[in-house]
Amino acid sequence: MKINRKVFYDYVRQRVFGGHMSQKQVDHVSAILDAWERGYSSSDYRWLAYALATAYHETDRFRQLRERGGRSYFNRYEPGTRIGKRLGNTLKGDGYRFRGAGYSMLTGRRNFRLLGRMIGVDLVANPEAALDTNNAARILLEGMKRGVFTGKKFSDYIHPGGKADYVRARRIINGNDRAGLIAGYARKFATALRMAMKEDHPPVVYAASLTPPEGEEMKPASDPSPAKKPVTKSTSVGNGIAGLSAVAAAFSGFADWKIAAIVAGGAAIVIITLLILRFKRGDLEWRLL
Repeated sequence: MKINRKVFYDYVRQRVFGGHMSQKQVDHVSAILDAWERGYSSSDYRWLAYALATAYHETDRFRQLRERGGRSYFNRYEPGTRIGKRLGNTLKGDGYRFRGAGYSMLTGRRNFRLLGRMIGVDLVANPEAALDTNNAARILLEGMKRGVFTGKKFSDYIHPGGKADYVRARRIINGNDRAGLIAGYARKFATALRMAMKEDHPPVVYAASLTPPEGEEMKPASDPSPAKKPVTKSTSVGNGIAGLSAVAAAFSGFADWKIAAIVAGGAAIVIITLLILRFKRGDLEWRLL
């Protein structure tokens, strides 16, 4: 099923990105959604939710597609080092050449070679191609689906029709590093996708403490109470006259008309006094009757 992009972005802009997304961030997320719809849409949508959460974390909220650090920092990935051997780096300079890239922070000669073959791009000859948004999205989804990064894959932790273990799913990319934090992102992305993949798409209602997306008006939550009609001075006078009429009718049955007249007159004075006080203080919504 197609993903309704407006419903999706209305939700994640508020609940994941804190109220604002730059065009660059939208483009990166859209690249992953596009790749999913082209080749993986028949799979469990929660796989996509976790992939988005992973990319969101690895790229610092889709702002940085390269692992940070100077050349000397990546000496730890050089051939002969413990990490370098695990990454399959064999030539001097491989540590820097095959440093983290793309939405998954693809790292090491071995992974560049394997994922390049899977997506049909020679990433060993051209490591910069891993930064292309289309390639980066396919690397992310294919690598997590097939368990290329660590040997663990989507289906080990997210089973169709079963529970999604978003915490342990971190092992697909990087052990237990920030597992709980990324799991929280995944749940929010999953909610957005679930809403965006419904056939009927109700408008997203934002809490009063949140800012609606740029260019859109706040949609208030429904209020079951009927709308109040504005109260004008003419309406108030009408209400006062009606009140006086009601008082007169109430005392019309008194046998002694003198007593009735005295009581009714007193009530009329009270009502008129209250009306005068009411107009003086400008209270146009409180009704006496």
